[in-house]
Amino acid sequence: MAIEVSDQALHSAQSLFLKLKEAFPSYAADFDTKWQRWQQAISPTSDPSTWSSVAEFDALVALGPKAIPLVLWKLAMNLEDVTAIYLYNKLEKDTAYLVNDNHLTHQVSGVLEKNFKRNRLIRNALLDWAEHCDMVARQRSSAFYTECEEYEQLVKLGPSVIPQFMLRYKKKDGPLFGYELLHEILWGYQTEQESVNLDAQYKMWAEWFEKNNYDQAPHHARVPRRAGA
Repeated sequence: MAIEVSDQALHSAQSLFLKLKEAFPSYAADFDTKWQRWQQAISPTSDPSTWSSVAEFDALVALGPKAIPLVLWKLAMNLEDVTAIYLYNKLEKDTAYLVNDNHLTHQVSGVLEKNFKRNRLIRNALLDWAEHCDMVARQRSSAFYTECEEYEQLVKLGPSVIPQFMLRYKKKDGPLFGYELLHEILWGYQTEQESVNLDAQYKMWAEWFEKNNYDQAPHHARVPRRAGA
């Protein structure tokens, strides 16, 4: 039976992949190298349980959910590639988007369609926060940018926000306090630093996004609040 996926879902996967590849070439190249090594180490026709028994698989999983757009692109290029959907399921952290490992071939359309809708949701949420940031652009305290419903919505969306957010963060007019959003998504709290080199923050997060594993994200130790503060 042919797998049917809407043109919108396929275009969404392709468009996001191409934007990320152009903006962060090492991000795409590193993933592709790891992907090829994994494909060479396994037999796609063997039992899926054997696909995760090799070190090459662990190297891909270590990239975490920030690699999901790259996996979805692999799936969009070959709708019958069950190894792509198997890897996707190991990277996805939102239970609402997980699929049944026992029926991988029946999940392809659903995964691409649901992620198309999620990509659109994230894009709109990012635009909403950008509008809020524009309204308070004269302020220099991070609180004006992060203590709002628009910011909280992005935090609730979780790690799936990261790839699209990095595209916006890379722009010269990107959010001043983007590092706070990333830190809260990754570690559960903001850094609340009083003096920050914004350019250095961006470079640090971009380096992580392009070249490092998910658990190697920049981490700022939480500073206990003073009594009465």
